[in-house]
Amino acid sequence: MPSKTEKKRKKSSGVRIVLRVILGLLLYTVLVLGIIYMSREAYRFSYQVFGNDTMAKKPGTDVIITIRRGDTTREISEMLEYKNVIRNDLSFFVRAKLMVNDLNPILPGVYKLNTSMNYGEIIRTITDVNASLEENNKQ
Repeated sequence: MPSKTEKKRKKSSGVRIVLRVILGLLLYTVLVLGIIYMSREAYRFSYQVFGNDTMAKKPGTDVIITIRRGDTTREISEMLEYKNVIRNDLSFFVRAKLMVNDLNPILPGVYKLNTSMNYGEIIRTITDVNASLEENNKQ
């Protein structure tokens, strides 16, 4: 016949096993949910950068913006988000860094943008010599 100490040891061993299983399941659940969340966010960000994400459906709202000489791409993206032309300044910044270069720079000037424009259309507008509303910026 088993002694009382042996019964207690077996009982506490069983409790430890159950606790380990529960904690293991919780850990894996949190891990899987974290992966799902991060995958959704990565997809959303990638769609904003490379997709046709816009603030509004056509016809949208016209917004006049001014880009000054010396404005950085980061400052421009923050201004566009502030004026509700784009959803996310960081995703626009990434797209602009991919599209803008020395041969195709962002030009200072006054531009009429629309909330129904996607990132590519906005970048093509602010890099177009003839798109500025100011006469003195057109060559």
